[in-house]
Amino acid sequence: MFVIKGVKNSGKTHTAWLVYNLLKEAGTIVYSEFHRDQKEMCYADIIQDIVNSFANSNLAEAHDFRAIMEYMGKKVAIISAGDYVKDETWEVTSFIDSLKWANRYQADYIVCCCRSINRKGSVCRYIMENYKQAVCNWYYKVKTNVLADQINDVKKVAGEVFRDIK
Repeated sequence: MFVIKGVKNSGKTHTAWLVYNLLKEAGTIVYSEFHRDQKEMCYADIIQDIVNSFANSNLAEAHDFRAIMEYMGKKVAIISAGDYVKDETWEVTSFIDSLKWANRYQADYIVCCCRSINRKGSVCRYIMENYKQAVCNWYYKVKTNVLADQINDVKKVAGEVFRDIK
C-alpha cells in the first residue's frame, strides 16, 4: 500500500490522478470508476489544468475516482477518496468499500489518499489500525502553489510503484 497523505486541498487527488495516468500509459486499465463530473484527461491535460489553476490562484476541482490497472502482471488499485471512512454522498468515496472493491479484483498493490487528520472515522486512523504493516511508504503532501513540487510528488509515488513491481 502506498499512501498519499496530506491536508485538505493539498493536491492528493490530483497526484493520484496523475499516477493513474502514468500507470495507464505503461499498463492496461482493468476497471475504472469515476465521479459523474470527472473528465477523462491525459497526463498532459492534467499538467495544463494544474498550471491554469495555479495561474488563476484557485485550485481546479479534481473528483474522486478509483481504478484497477494491470502493470507487468500485477494489479494496482488507485483510490483517491481519503477524507472519511464512510461518506454517503457518493459510493466511491467510502474508503472501506473501495478497499473491499480492490480486494475483489485481487489487487497486488494499492495507491490511496488520506487526510492528515488522525481521528475517529478518518482514513488515516483506519489505515494505521488495520493496515499499518501493509504500508510500503507514506507520501506527505503539503499544500503548494508550485507546479514543480506537484510533479515531483507524482513522479516519486509512481516511481516507487513501478520499482516495487519490477
